[in-house]
Amino acid sequence: MSASLTTSLLDFRQPARAGASLAALDWLPGAGLAEGRMLRDQPEHGYAVAEAELSAFAGTVPPLGKHVFLLVQAGAVTVGSETVEAGETIVLPRGFAGAWDNAAGTRLVVMSYVGEAPGEGAAPAPVRPDLTSPLEPCGGPSAALLTTTAPRCAKRMSFEDSTEQFEIGVWGSTPYARKPNAFGHDELMFLLEGAVTITDPDGIASTFRAGEGFLIPRGTPCAWENTVPVKKVFVCFSEA
Repeated sequence: MSASLTTSLLDFRQPARAGASLAALDWLPGAGLAEGRMLRDQPEHGYAVAEAELSAFAGTVPPLGKHVFLLVQAGAVTVGSETVEAGETIVLPRGFAGAWDNAAGTRLVVMSYVGEAPGEGAAPAPVRPDLTSPLEPCGGPSAALLTTTAPRCAKRMSFEDSTEQFEIGVWGSTPYARKPNAFGHDELMFLLEGAVTITDPDGIASTFRAGEGFLIPRGTPCAWENTVPVKKVFVCFSEA
């Protein structure tokens, strides 16, 4: 099954596999791709997700033709004046240009979306999700899906493309469990606090803890359970 059609949970803890040039990294000229795997590739939507291990590279990123979300899994990347270390994330908006430096063995999860071109003015600056400010109360899962009492949920948006198809933020919840429900969008999740167990369509349960991440493709009917409060960075892509 191609990466664009996968409807199973994708676990970032699995090692990258040897691979060729990945579309999600085509914006970084000169980057040496040691190993990698394509997780999602939907060129018709200008959207891609990949996991990659890089060779040492120092150079300049020209103005980006897409929004790029980076999750550093190992090593560190310096983008402009920002150094992003393992377990940290950053958003490079479309139009960003600047210096880039990474050591050999740096591992990334990259999620990119073309979006709309920025307006005239100063070039967009990198955006780090705000991990410390209080989250704002938000709606939770449908009551029809819950198998526990309703949780208290909250979130804070960090980045939203003008198309409203690409959103990045921080979300938190008190404990709850829900029945399997098909996701209406692709969602990358990186846990900051707590733990969650995701049960996939085959009945395989995977527990993720702080510092671990995964991707749930659109259409995947996963069950969810967190027995302790949880907080995550999320990146959502929705088709038009």
